[in-house]
Amino acid sequence: MRVQQATRQSQKIDPKIIATSAILQLSSLELTQKIESELQENPALEEEKESLCPNCNQPMKSSICEHCGAASDDRSSADNLVWEQFGYYYDGTNYHHYEDQHDPLSRLEDEVSLQEHLQQLLRIIISNEDYVIGDFLISNIDDNGYLHCSPSEVAERLRLPEERVNAVLKSLQTLDPPGVGARTPQECLLLQLDYLADRGMGNSLAYAIVESCFFQLGNHRYKDIARALGVKVAEVQKAGDFIRDNLNPYPGRQFRSSWDFQPVSRSSLTRPDVIIRYDGKAYTVEVVDGRDITLRINKFYRNLYLDMQNNRESYTQEERKHTAGYIERAELLIKNIHQRRQTIHDITSCIIDFQYKFLETGDRLDLIPLTRTKVAATLGTDESTVSRALTNKYVELPSHQITDYDIFFDASLSIKEIIRKIITEEDPCNPISDEDIKKKLCGMGCDIARRTVTKYREEMEVLSSNLRRRY
Repeated sequence: MRVQQATRQSQKIDPKIIATSAILQLSSLELTQKIESELQENPALEEEKESLCPNCNQPMKSSICEHCGAASDDRSSADNLVWEQFGYYYDGTNYHHYEDQHDPLSRLEDEVSLQEHLQQLLRIIISNEDYVIGDFLISNIDDNGYLHCSPSEVAERLRLPEERVNAVLKSLQTLDPPGVGARTPQECLLLQLDYLADRGMGNSLAYAIVESCFFQLGNHRYKDIARALGVKVAEVQKAGDFIRDNLNPYPGRQFRSSWDFQPVSRSSLTRPDVIIRYDGKAYTVEVVDGRDITLRINKFYRNLYLDMQNNRESYTQEERKHTAGYIERAELLIKNIHQRRQTIHDITSCIIDFQYKFLETGDRLDLIPLTRTKVAATLGTDESTVSRALTNKYVELPSHQITDYDIFFDASLSIKEIIRKIITEEDPCNPISDEDIKKKLCGMGCDIARRTVTKYREEMEVLSSNLRRRY
């Protein structure tokens, strides 16, 4: 039996490098959460509290505020503790008793739900006997304004005549917002058209289209509608515009509670990780990375660590290891946060140098082809570093638009904007097809397939040429 020895090399990644990469990849919100978690878990790490002006809440470097000129509160903490024992608090000017302080939540205006709104209005127009029926109907109306039960079901449940339930439902359907209490989208639009007609703003053709050709309307089959109703296609399209501009298929949504609000776009709730500003002369980059939190090593732990280094025999190995671990962990976090800020700042500044024309005009046609590899080569770093630094991060442009960093690297973006421009400049009565758009792009030196044009158009939520046609 022969015993052989073999040498094999293996690569082991330094845990510090892993920690640095992990911090770099965090968004500003995730970094703030990470910092808060570390402050709770690591006693050697603490937040450096800034002295804030009691008047304007700006940082104060001395006893006089540089921003508003107010003087800092020089009352001692001992003085405050004496007053607090008797139930008083200091607001920066005077002492007040806690019982005199009202609950701030009680000052908030109550949110009125759609159901509460309808109950208030219904009490005015129907009798107390019929209100029981109306209240039951309202309890079955969803937040979009639609009724999810039939009059026959209500009549059976309440053991009342169906005709009486129908009468209450008709009264309910006259309430604001117009269209509430409908059971289908078609009925919802008809109720709104009745509401407009009662106020002299009706449209008889629009009513006929919704009543008789609702399916064809949803599919933009204007020629079929015109043929069925014996009118011109242009009149049908004009009535369709009236329906689009004046009717709402979800009448109840205006009563959606603030905590249930659904924004139109993702950017309306997006917090930027980086802000690019222009002062008229140059661009500046601000990295938003928990900037309101300044970290430092706890003074007690710092002194304890130094004492352990000078008097090692006074402490056990476990105590020295324990303290050194907390110190090194805190120092590494602080270092990584500073390095993250500098890396993102340098990458963003490099992108500005390439895409300055787009930042100046805001026109996406001014974006130039750019890759993360090119940015990495310019900065002399790895492409993986650039990718990690920009992953899941959002930037606020000088125009105050908030977008992700992909906007600077999307190779198809300029083509999409060209397609959008071609469609914007088309003849509405003779819209250009995807095949013709493809030919125009090829004439500009952009070799692209027709199916790719269709894909980009659909991504931009632009209708096909048949549905864009005006008559």
